[in-house]
Amino acid sequence: MAWFGEAKGNQIFDFAFGIDARPVEVNRERQQISRMLTLKQDSNVFEFIKPSLDFLSELVFNEASRLKKRFKTISLIAINERFEASTKSKTKTTGFSSAEEMKELCKQLLKEFLQESFIKMRRVGVRVSNFDEDPGLQRKLFEF
Repeated sequence: MAWFGEAKGNQIFDFAFGIDARPVEVNRERQQISRMLTLKQDSNVFEFIKPSLDFLSELVFNEASRLKKRFKTISLIAINERFEASTKSKTKTTGFSSAEEMKELCKQLLKEFLQESFIKMRRVGVRVSNFDEDPGLQRKLFEF
């Protein structure tokens, strides 16, 4: 404790044993929304991975819509058979307005990833980030 001073030394000691009296921030603003899933078998075949990617894109888009978040960046997360993670991202200055647009971009990112890497994927994920705070996000007619 002499290295850090008594107050800081005691705090570090407490943290090391899981003691932390600071209040928990419950309503922290989200920085991203993502979902991942494990493929039924390791694969580097586009047609095998695509349905999982479409499913994840739909989940993430619906969650972002529910939270009234418009996003400008979409990322494909690929975890290979050696459990190494890779990401490919695309940012659009105007943001993304539909699940179909998001699915198409995710497919494009997947094609690019598979062309660059011959390693089979074990898990796949979709992440949206770079939120545009637009409180006037208009709901679609059939969302009522």
